[in-house]
Amino acid sequence: MRHAILTSVLALMTSAAFAQSNSTHAGTAANNPPENKATNIAQSNKNTNLREQVTTNLHQAGFTNIKVVPDSFIVQASDKSGNPVTMLINPGSMTVFSEDETNPEDQSANRSMFTSIPAREDLSSQIVGLDVYNSANQKIGKIENIAFDHNSLKAYIVGVGGFIGMGEHDVAVRPSAITLTYNSSERKWHATTDLTADQLKAAPDSMRVDAQSNAGGMFTSIEPTDDLNSRIVGLGVYNKDNQAIGTIKDVAFNAGKVKAYILGVGGFLGVGERYVAVRPSAVSLNYNSKDRKWRAEMEANADQLKAAPQYKYASNAY
Repeated sequence: MRHAILTSVLALMTSAAFAQSNSTHAGTAANNPPENKATNIAQSNKNTNLREQVTTNLHQAGFTNIKVVPDSFIVQASDKSGNPVTMLINPGSMTVFSEDETNPEDQSANRSMFTSIPAREDLSSQIVGLDVYNSANQKIGKIENIAFDHNSLKAYIVGVGGFIGMGEHDVAVRPSAITLTYNSSERKWHATTDLTADQLKAAPDSMRVDAQSNAGGMFTSIEPTDDLNSRIVGLGVYNKDNQAIGTIKDVAFNAGKVKAYILGVGGFLGVGERYVAVRPSAVSLNYNSKDRKWRAEMEANADQLKAAPQYKYASNAY
């Protein structure tokens, strides 16, 4: 699929690119007589415009971090999934190289199941347990849980009982109402909000399904169908043969979206602890009302897990 996209973007450029390059080289071979200088300057401008056109078309195709090496037409970029790609453009043809070309079928399956996590993504293990402070730097509660709705970040569940002088009271705060920052010198996360004590008192309990949003839409309530971090993290993952293939260790999210589940798969592979980042769409979460248990399923085998890129927590450090 990626090769088809690249071909459609660049096919019309390759012949023109090398025609221009050959024309420039021909001028050089003739020792660049004075009457050819204007032509060569114009040709150089055309080559620059061509490189800009290649870069623009690749951006439109979803690539980032693009570097076009002048004259050689070796292009380095990242595809939509963040995977590094190198493209070698020859006259009338193009070759695309990726990090792994050993088994195209397995690699295609892996790209649909696994992903990479940029260093600045938030992890639920970093967020759950954080104290929350108001604009006066007063502690108003603690993030006890995180709610997800269809792979979207829905709410932070904040315990606020002690601050407002009443029994433990959990409220579901919309993510936009809480600001998360990281202090690199202290290596600590910090959560702040503009919510007041009166707003927290008026907020609905997080588990009241019929509760209405208030405080300018800062609060919500948790539906029975919502996934909670406490339900997801620690859940065993099984494949279609009912084999345990790992455990969900963490949830990565950013910009209001769940980006990946971090799975520990070492035991299934017969090796030490190993983590892989799995796309949410590759994991099916189900609740058995009879057993009152959650179950996670994923169609993956040992070979696919071994071929998946390893996730290292150190790479997420700020």
